[in-house]
Amino acid sequence: MEEKSLEARISKLEQGFDRHSQRFQALKSRIKTEPEIFGFDDMAQQIIGAALLSSPFCATEEIWRLANSISLYRAVGILGLSVVLGVILIYFTDYQKVADHERFGQYAPIRIVSLVCVSYGIVTIILFVLGVFNYQVVAEFGHLWRVKVVVLVGFFATLGGAIADVIR
Repeated sequence: MEEKSLEARISKLEQGFDRHSQRFQALKSRIKTEPEIFGFDDMAQQIIGAALLSSPFCATEEIWRLANSISLYRAVGILGLSVVLGVILIYFTDYQKVADHERFGQYAPIRIVSLVCVSYGIVTIILFVLGVFNYQVVAEFGHLWRVKVVVLVGFFATLGGAIADVIR
């Protein structure tokens, strides 16, 4: 009789273990299957990251002269490269573990648009506050120089904003 009782107890323990194992697998499958909702805290991280990484580049005459020497096509290429690298960085750090990879397009655009707007906006503000745009008159740079310097420094701002956004 004691033997049956022991077998019954072992069977009951095995059933309990199986039930808990199934619950654990269900919880495990829910972890990181949905991307985080984009909020103001994420935008604040982008602002800080963009400002931190781009600030040193805003105040160097080498960057200003480099911006003057690059062609408009190269500036567009730099802008495109910064967006592509931002998308890659956000995808591989934040969305790679999402269960349904096809849903990346539903969540990423707002984050990417925010990243680009914040990065290039912060660079423009910093350059304006530092008075760099007034340097155009002194150095006799062309009219497109302001745009090219924003694009060039914005490349670093985009990377800084993306890195700060994905770090939790």
